[in-house]
Amino acid sequence: MAAHSSEQDMRGRIIAAAQDVIINSGVAGATARKISAQAGISPGTLTYHFKTVDEILEAAFTLLAEQVSINFRLRLVSAKDTGEAIEAVIDLICGDIVAAPRNMLMSFELYAYASRNADIRLISQEWLRRSRDALSLHFDYKLAVILDAIIEGFTVHQHLSTETLSREDLKTLLTKLTLDRS
Repeated sequence: MAAHSSEQDMRGRIIAAAQDVIINSGVAGATARKISAQAGISPGTLTYHFKTVDEILEAAFTLLAEQVSINFRLRLVSAKDTGEAIEAVIDLICGDIVAAPRNMLMSFELYAYASRNADIRLISQEWLRRSRDALSLHFDYKLAVILDAIIEGFTVHQHLSTETLSREDLKTLLTKLTLDRS
C-alpha cells in the first residue's frame, strides 16, 4: 500500500508541477523538461508515471476542473433558498473559487487547448455539465445554462477589465433574471 501511496504522491507532484508550468509558460511551453525540472525529478521519472506530455496536461486540467467543480457545488449546496443561491453565484463570480488568478490563467489555457484537442474538450464539457448540475440545485436547467454562461463571462470580465460590476450590480441583475424566469 505504501508503494501505491508514494506513486500517487509522485503523480500529484508532477501534476502540480505541470500546472505551475502552464501558469508560467502556457500549454505551448509545457515541455517534459520544464515539468520535470519544476517537479525536481528526472525526465525518466516523469515518463515512468506519464507516457506523454499530453497525458500530463490532461491530468493537470482534469484536476483543475475537479477542484473548481467540487468547490462550486459545495458553495451552491450551502445555499438554503434562491436569495442565497444568487449570493453563491455572485461569490463564484467575485470570489476565489472560479475567479482566482491562477484558476483564470489555467482556464484560459484550457479553453485554447480544448479548441484544438478533442480529449481536452471532453474535460471542458464535463466541467460545464458539473457546473450546470450544481446550478440546477436551485434553478431550472435552462436558467442554469444561462447562469453558467454569465459566470464564465463575468469572471473573464472581472479578471481582464478595468471596469467591473459591483456585487450590488450583479445582485440586481441576477435577481431580476431569476425572478423574470419564475
